[in-house]
Amino acid sequence: MNIVYKDIILRDRTYEDLKDYIDWYTVETEWQDWDAPWEKEDNVSIEKLREGILRSIERPLPNIRRRLEICYKNGEHIGWMNSYYIDGNINKLATGIDIPCREYRGKGLGEQAFKTFSIYLIKNLRLNELYTETWSGNQSMIALAVKCGYRLNWVDKDYRIVNGKYVDGLELKLRAEHIIKNNKELFNLL
Repeated sequence: MNIVYKDIILRDRTYEDLKDYIDWYTVETEWQDWDAPWEKEDNVSIEKLREGILRSIERPLPNIRRRLEICYKNGEHIGWMNSYYIDGNINKLATGIDIPCREYRGKGLGEQAFKTFSIYLIKNLRLNELYTETWSGNQSMIALAVKCGYRLNWVDKDYRIVNGKYVDGLELKLRAEHIIKNNKELFNLL
């Protein structure tokens, strides 16, 4: 699968991505300070990481993808989009984004990828709403979600301690009619 929109390409994971993931989980790990810093591992087993990624590549692909890799228009692999059910609730699909390559942040690529993947999921899974989760210290993710039409749905006060301070857990919700109405051209492209 290849979805091309403006400056990004969303595509399936390939064997060539393995090198990037090893680098992102062992060397260029700064992105983990923002994603879910309480999950950051200091000593990642390269062998376990390699095995997990290879297993995911070798699995048969579903018709509707719930995870896609993000590439810049020149083909450089810069991150990924994923989705999951919040607390296992099949009525609450959430999506997330990670762009570990710092040089590609702040250029609108995250917005392009997040919006595209959100619309792809809404259209193909026939969803009325889609969620994303983050924490109160991740201002970039909050701004990205709001820019794409997500609105604050729920706050879990004092959710975790990050850098010695309590932070809130945030759940944001996107209504399908909102993003479709404001992005008809992209909706029709997908």
